[in-house]
Amino acid sequence: MSFSWPISRDSAPKFGFYDDDTEALLKSDGEEYSRPYSNIQEKFKYSNGFPSVKRLETFKAMMQKFGLIYVDNSVLHLTDLGSNVYSQVTEHNKKLAKVFSNVLSRYQFNNPNKDVRHKIPNDCNILPYFTTWKIMRQCSNKLHVQEFLRCLTTIKYSTQIEEVILKIRTARLQEGYKELLESGDARLERVLGPIVAGGQPTTDASYWLALAGAGGLIIEPYNRKDGFRYLTDFSISCIDEIIANAPSYIDFGEDREAWRKYWLRSADEDIREDSVVDKVYLDRKVTVFNDRGDLDLSQKEEGDLIILSDHPEFIQVISSQDGVKVLSPYKKIRKQIEDL
Repeated sequence: MSFSWPISRDSAPKFGFYDDDTEALLKSDGEEYSRPYSNIQEKFKYSNGFPSVKRLETFKAMMQKFGLIYVDNSVLHLTDLGSNVYSQVTEHNKKLAKVFSNVLSRYQFNNPNKDVRHKIPNDCNILPYFTTWKIMRQCSNKLHVQEFLRCLTTIKYSTQIEEVILKIRTARLQEGYKELLESGDARLERVLGPIVAGGQPTTDASYWLALAGAGGLIIEPYNRKDGFRYLTDFSISCIDEIIANAPSYIDFGEDREAWRKYWLRSADEDIREDSVVDKVYLDRKVTVFNDRGDLDLSQKEEGDLIILSDHPEFIQVISSQDGVKVLSPYKKIRKQIEDL
């Protein structure tokens, strides 16, 4: 049986503090405000949010009553309150996106709490949220549900990610690709591959993307008018930071407590210089971790550094020779460090 990501119809709460309508008008400071408002309508991103003239006028009147905007000589302006709301909410959404992305990026299908009904193979090492964001970032910050279903959901190993990025990029160069995506017909299988997921995959995928998007903080909650989902503007810097310090798959076996503490630690608990409580310089080479997470300290090499984090379960290992940075269960190697 072909492997497919477990996707289900789980609703994600929305955490962003304004919707498409509000954002579109707050971004219209200095725009001409006269019928048919095409310049303002263009700022409405989502396929279900393109407003009629009447709807736009009604919404503008409501925001004007809130003291957020005003119109003078047929030009829309933000009030001081509107400017403050826009900047404060944007900054708050960015902070929330950073918190969520730090935690969700570490989630892996294979973990001690996985649902046995999903039948995840033991050798699957995919971090699905991180994988989705990385592919979107490398593919113009967007993803179509057909690309998700036909390309991403069959990724079993992290070594397949670059291959999928190339497949999507190549497919998008084809003439008539957008129309092909909208049709969803059999020709799409030759370009992107088959849909392996069962059930109602297109509907289920929308729910899954909402989860991967942290309720609109990382991935926009709706398709845009071109049919694609996009990374939010304020999450891109967070995603770039995560990609630059990519999390790695860790085999936790059946240790649920260690998995929980690793996955759900907050961004404030991430290993940083100001959270280091001890540093041990070794005259031995930190080479590899075996399958059980134990360090091989058998070969001598000056300059290697082990950083003990204030997090109770994990340490960070930096090899000065190859720049490898790995997280490993603290308990398993504490004795080895003490014996040095």
